[in-house]
Amino acid sequence: MKNKIYIVLSMFLCLHLIAVAQENVNVTKQLEGKYERVKFDEIISGASKDEPRDYYYRVYNYDGKAGACNSQGKEIVPTKYSYVSLERTFDKPYRYFYYVKLDDTHSGLYSEDGKLIIKPQYDFVMAVAPENGCFHVERNGKYGLVEEKTGKEIVAPMWGFVSFKDDYINVCNGKIGAEGTTRGILDKTGKKWIIPCEYDWIRFEERTKLFELKKGNMFGYADNTGKLILPCKCSNVIDVYDSLGVIIYSKGGIKNSRGWGVNWPALHAKWGMIDLQGNEIAPCEYDYIGSYSDSLFLFNKGGDIAEEVSPTGNAPLPSGGKFGYMDVKGNEIIPCQYEVATQFEKGVAHVMLNGVSSVIANPLTGTSLNIVNGNSSSKVDTNIPNSGRNADNTFAFIIANENYSHLSGGDFSINDGKVFAEYCKKTLGVPEKNVRYYEDATFGNIVNAMQKIKDIADVYDGDAQIILYYSGLGTTDKLKERYILPVDATLDALETTGYKVQNIMNALNELNTTATIVIMDAPFSGADKSGKMLAQHRGVQISPKSMTAKGNTILCFSSDMSETARSDNKYGHSLFTYSLLEKLQQSKGTCTVKESIEYAVQQTKKKSLEEYDASQTPNVGVGEKIRQKYNTLKW
Repeated sequence: MKNKIYIVLSMFLCLHLIAVAQENVNVTKQLEGKYERVKFDEIISGASKDEPRDYYYRVYNYDGKAGACNSQGKEIVPTKYSYVSLERTFDKPYRYFYYVKLDDTHSGLYSEDGKLIIKPQYDFVMAVAPENGCFHVERNGKYGLVEEKTGKEIVAPMWGFVSFKDDYINVCNGKIGAEGTTRGILDKTGKKWIIPCEYDWIRFEERTKLFELKKGNMFGYADNTGKLILPCKCSNVIDVYDSLGVIIYSKGGIKNSRGWGVNWPALHAKWGMIDLQGNEIAPCEYDYIGSYSDSLFLFNKGGDIAEEVSPTGNAPLPSGGKFGYMDVKGNEIIPCQYEVATQFEKGVAHVMLNGVSSVIANPLTGTSLNIVNGNSSSKVDTNIPNSGRNADNTFAFIIANENYSHLSGGDFSINDGKVFAEYCKKTLGVPEKNVRYYEDATFGNIVNAMQKIKDIADVYDGDAQIILYYSGLGTTDKLKERYILPVDATLDALETTGYKVQNIMNALNELNTTATIVIMDAPFSGADKSGKMLAQHRGVQISPKSMTAKGNTILCFSSDMSETARSDNKYGHSLFTYSLLEKLQQSKGTCTVKESIEYAVQQTKKKSLEEYDASQTPNVGVGEKIRQKYNTLKW
């Protein structure tokens, strides 16, 4: 039954379209008897080639004046015009209007049923794109609006551009984009200014119900009544949080070479925060206010935003100064005291205080993560020998990764790193300023560390000794390439979130140093430091490719190919690191690099068998340039 109805309707529609498309001979004859000339015509605008057309009769008197009749022969437009055409709107539901001209400078508009809507008094009337019940009209190259219902002029044709959206009429006094052109906002009556026509750019934000303003290179905001809540004196409007009711902005500074915008704010500017009513939340005296995350904003005082833009395109963090955290009301919840800080995610943030990195919990929301910042229960953690040495040209880079976002099993890595850092300073005599400690390092932190190593080697030009120590998780991909794992790494995206060890070694092998000592206390067999597999789908341990040291590099892995590099609560450390620290403690730092590593190798092999009945065999590679010095080389 439904199919029959559909067929009948389809046939009726087709017949209707055919009837519309075809000229009615009888109607034509009647009109030819009434008018001097008759032309059966179709609409000339609005319809595409593939759409059905509507038709009408264009008729002419003996004096040459034109009018229009519909397809049934009824006169719609009287024959007193120099030109007539039927036009259809661009947008559905389609509407039809007759455009008429008395002469070249007097155009008007009739409705489909013959009502004169706009008297012929304009150079042009745009019938195909009415806005909010109004038509655009033109006179002498200027534009205005006429109301359809009344034919009244809402906005006189005196503007370079006019648009009627929602309850506001946008106008500009010249050509869009031309120098010197300014914009303003009229109310829907066209009689009252909401925002005077003095701004280079105006944009209404629906989510905040605010107008964003731009004058010259300065930004500001006005509410929907036109009241200025943020005058156009801002270098940037950094971010608008409509759900929180706050705006972050900056003042002063100089233009970034990349331009003005959220991703490259003004240099040397001051930052502040207001609510959507213009009330001050945070005074404009901060050197940075970051994005909202976990109920807090990261902020900085005393730093400065440099020219560089981060590789991600996000606003760069300032260099120098101190970081802290504020809430949405501008209260400084965590004091401004950290040299380095990240935004809170999942209730935790990474910070550095007095050169020591750690993980802190969000005091407002808490965290479900188990935060571990190492322990000090082991005998090697106390009574660390102070040798009195002064190794001014030695630089230690220590990465200790334990609190992973997507993984677990990096047990005691932070304690490894913290205590090794203390031995570097006290026992090996490395100046504190030369010890760079990265706790729970992200991919970006490791990239930064590698760049600093290269910079130091270049500056010292063969006179620096580099120590790179890593304790944390590692793994191996399907091609048997080793990776150390930043705390934000995922196994599913290992190539982009893990840091390939071969890349580290390629960079270090090329350095011009007296010695580059690399210690990797991490498993690369697919297991964590407890022996548990990192991913459930990996049922067997993987044997990574062998790797050699070159040049002045000494490379030590804490376990052999497919073995697990373990840690143990009994020692509060990874087995290899504990043994290494034990030798440094016993010798008070007088041992050579070779003696300390060989001791750690033997003790690790012994402890792994005693504690786990399993093999853990550290292996060492020595570069060809330093091989002769290896027997006597000191830390």
